[in-house]
Amino acid sequence: TASQTMFKMVSTIIENVEGTNAVTTNIEHPSAYDSLEFYCKKNNKEFRVAKANVNTGFVDPASIADKIDENTILLSVIASSNISGNIM
Repeated sequence: TASQTMFKMVSTIIENVEGTNAVTTNIEHPSAYDSLEFYCKKNNKEFRVAKANVNTGFVDPASIADKIDENTILLSVIASSNISGNIM
C-alpha cells in the first residue's frame, strides 16, 4: 500500500542519512506524519512539527523554515491537505 511505501521510504532516509531531526506539519497525511514520528523515536531523532494556522488551514512557509536547520534529515510537506482540502 501507499502507507507501507511511505514507512519504507522514511525508514530508509532516517536510518541512513546523517542528522538529528526531521520536519513535517500537523496536517500531513497520517502515513507521512506517523512514519516520521515512529522512525524519529526509534532512532533517537527530534521530531519537529510546523503547525497550520487555525484560521486559514494553511501552514505558513516561515513556520516550516523555522523548524529546518543544518541537521535536518527529512522534510515532509504535503502539496494538498487530506484534512483541510487546502492546496498548499
